[in-house]
Parts: sequence; structure tokens; C-alpha cells
Amino acid sequence: MAGAETTVPELKSYGDGQRRFDRAGLTSAGVVLMAEVVLPLTIRDLSREDLPACAWTGPETHLATIAAALDRAERGEVEYLAACPRSGLPVGLGAIDYTRTPGTATLWML
Repeated sequence: MAGAETTVPELKSYGDGQRRFDRAGLTSAGVVLMAEVVLPLTIRDLSREDLPACAWTGPETHLATIAAALDRAERGEVEYLAACPRSGLPVGLGAIDYTRTPGTATLWML
């Protein structure tokens, strides 16, 4: 769009007084400020009992694939890990395959 003009909202000083940003968090340098959230997580083995709480990962077919991977975990071929906050419910998954390339471990999900 040749000749289009953009209006930049007036920047006001909030927070530490060193940076200027508007109420949406856009700084005068055009950078969006992000809040930092620190959340303690425990990494543990994923279990079959966790599967109902993992519906957020995908459709039933995906949960069936996870269940099959847990069969492989029982045989020591892979590790399937869950990242859990204090609630104990998985909010992230990770997987390591020990059989894909002999003598190495392959991260296949993180």
C-alpha cells in the first residue's frame, strides 16, 4: 500500500520509567513486552492412568498412538515422559526412542 500512513499511539511511561510503552505493551522500539511466568514442573514417566488427562494432545487416534508407545515403554524401547505442575496432570509430553538408531537415543517428542 504505497502512501499508506500508520498512526502510532502516544507512548506513555509505565513500569520502571526506563522504557516507554503503550497499554498494549508495544514499546517505542516496536517490541511487545512479555510477562514472565515461573511454574514449577515435575518430569515423570507417563502412565496409562494419565491418558484421559491428555485429551488436549489430539484426537482419539493420537491417544491410541500414545497407548501403543506406552507398550514400548514397558519393553524398555522408549521412555514417555510427562511434565506436570503441582496438580500432577500432564501439561507437556516428551519421548525418547532407544531403538531408532542403534547405540543412540532419539528425542521424538518434546
